[in-house]
Amino acid sequence: MNTITDRVAEVRKQVENGDLNLATRRMLDLFLDFFISRKLKIEAVALRAEYNIHIATKALTGEDDRDLRSWIERVYHLLEAIETESKPEVEPQTEVSKSTQSFVYSASSIAAPENVVFKAHRITKQYRNNSYTFELPPVDILLKLGEITGIVGENGNGKTTLLRIIAGDLEADTGEISYPLFGGVPVNWYKFRTQIAYIPQHVSKWHGYLKDNLHFTAALHGLRGQENEEQVNFILHRLGLSKYEKATWSEISGGYKLRFELAKALVWRPKLLIIDEPLAHLDINAQQLFLQDLRFMTNSIQHPMSVFISSQHLHEIESVSDNILFIKNGNLLYNGKMKSFGAERNENIFELITPLTLIEIEKICAEIAGAKITDLGNLILIHTPLAFTSAKFMTFLGEKGVEIQYFRDISTSTSKLFKEHLTLNR
Repeated sequence: MNTITDRVAEVRKQVENGDLNLATRRMLDLFLDFFISRKLKIEAVALRAEYNIHIATKALTGEDDRDLRSWIERVYHLLEAIETESKPEVEPQTEVSKSTQSFVYSASSIAAPENVVFKAHRITKQYRNNSYTFELPPVDILLKLGEITGIVGENGNGKTTLLRIIAGDLEADTGEISYPLFGGVPVNWYKFRTQIAYIPQHVSKWHGYLKDNLHFTAALHGLRGQENEEQVNFILHRLGLSKYEKATWSEISGGYKLRFELAKALVWRPKLLIIDEPLAHLDINAQQLFLQDLRFMTNSIQHPMSVFISSQHLHEIESVSDNILFIKNGNLLYNGKMKSFGAERNENIFELITPLTLIEIEKICAEIAGAKITDLGNLILIHTPLAFTSAKFMTFLGEKGVEIQYFRDISTSTSKLFKEHLTLNR
């Protein structure tokens, strides 16, 4: 969806589905990717700010949303105005019909090496003392604009170490690194680090008001005067922080502290964003909202980012990642495209929770030729031949009257790497 027409249609569909939160967020994203007048941008930001306060107030009072129709009408009115006047912010990179004001462009169409933000070849890091030795295995990484790269694995396997090396906080012991988009091999580390946004797992306490901190961060990155004010307002309301602009550190939850850290990073539009374990302190709804916004911002047409993110939440990270790295016991077990993981497997693996005993499940699955069972306590792993897909397996269980409390197909998930060491047969 790289044309203004498609993107406006997307927002209209979200309004029709009753998701005004998503619709008002995505409406603001139009101003990141297309040239639309400052007047309409200010109107859209103000509408989003009002809606944020409206939702926060409704949540506190428990009142029904009786003004839904008026919100819908205001969004539609703005969308009509946006579509009428919009045109490309820069000259299109591909040929477009002059009869339309559409803009066709994507991060992946940027000519190499301009889309390569970070490149590393066999970088390692080792810590050693009298009782403990840690070694990050040799790693090759290519981080590109418009892509999210996730790194997963057990604790103590070097995820944070690798993030800090890329962020410029640590020096690799061996290997080669460069930042092609920033000028190549870092000589002036200060210059390079000021172009990288890094959100550590444990953020430092800040002082003063939330919005003032955003103004300060924007100013540090060269945004002054009216540009500073408008950019801070934009990102503040885009990320749903409207009610907290006059809040202090002690007045917001851990989840909103994380959104504030994301706002500090995004307010100056970095090309490389590195985040360490962002989902640890978020509930499931907040996780999905955070990752959705991260995907939207990464995919921005005019301001694409490269994101490198670590997490223990495998399925959530896999759902938004283009590339994935898996480190276990000091070994890099996988480093490649997420869509390619498991492509050459010779079996399917399903996770199952059911009230039935292991013996009962084994008896039922004995009818599946080649099936193998692994008992993980309250969780059962079932391995089947490739031809026995998840759809067939669910149908099979249904025909057998098996009550299912939880089911997940992990055949193409790095989750199965955590369980590889377990015996497949009881």
